[in-house]
Amino acid sequence: NEPCRDLFLTAPTGAGKSLLFQLPAFYVAEKGDVTIVVSPLIALMKDQVEAIIKDRNYEKVAYLNSELSLLDRERIIESCINNEVNILYMSPELLLSYDITHFIGSRRLGLLVIDEAHLITTWGRDFRVDYWFLGNHIRKMRKYHNLSFPMVAVTATAIYGGANDMVFDSIDSLVMHNPHIYIGQVKRNDIEFVINNHENFSVNYETNKINQTLDFVKRINELGLKTLVYTPYKKHIRQILDILNSDKLSIATGYYGSLDSLNKEFAYRQFKRGEKKIMISTKAFGMGVDISDIQVVYHHAPSGLLPDYVQEI
Repeated sequence: NEPCRDLFLTAPTGAGKSLLFQLPAFYVAEKGDVTIVVSPLIALMKDQVEAIIKDRNYEKVAYLNSELSLLDRERIIESCINNEVNILYMSPELLLSYDITHFIGSRRLGLLVIDEAHLITTWGRDFRVDYWFLGNHIRKMRKYHNLSFPMVAVTATAIYGGANDMVFDSIDSLVMHNPHIYIGQVKRNDIEFVINNHENFSVNYETNKINQTLDFVKRINELGLKTLVYTPYKKHIRQILDILNSDKLSIATGYYGSLDSLNKEFAYRQFKRGEKKIMISTKAFGMGVDISDIQVVYHHAPSGLLPDYVQEI
């Protein structure tokens, strides 16, 4: 019950950010308190919850998202209120939709984690505006419920300082309390870049681009390399997969935000297990998802922002 400082951390994917908030989450659970993890993507939530259950042998963890039925969501919330769930993953939209007591009842909030915190500034302005209001909501939670918990914001890709600063922007937006700031190194020595310059396509630009990516996918399949192909929009995924399927080439699977939950899960499993070596996706798939044997990342088109590109690779 003493005032505590918040924490803002940047570190590359695979550096162990998740472990850094999971260990304290287990600790506060022993005190009877709840940890809420605000996470942006369904694939990311599932991946982390599964990892906590399988790799950490910790069962009292669950996620709430739009893929669950209303009945399942109510059951999980009830489990959290009744001390049967101690770590609860949810989207910012859901957290903002209810008073905190709706999720945890009379229990105390021991730790609040904002995963992929760079999205507060990149998505908060236009794509998912709830990120923009997250800080104000947390400020009110602390004030009106008299809650004293540390907030931990983590990301692999926040620009530090300068004209395009995202670190201090995010800290301000989240109304963080005198945070410890740890800025890690993004550079990865185990990643090599191959940049090919092609002659400009003077006609049929879109068609030529699609054919170029198709040729790459076919060649990479022959080499048997596990590959993630990023496209900006789901229409590209559909075009590429439709052409491959019409050629009787069932070599790739696809993933994008509005895909139905069963097909998302199926595509994710196929790729993770290596049943399909090639995943064609929007950035709704790759962020934070822990698949350790991906060998190649290919971009069908440039990413919109430098942090997006860093996140994708």
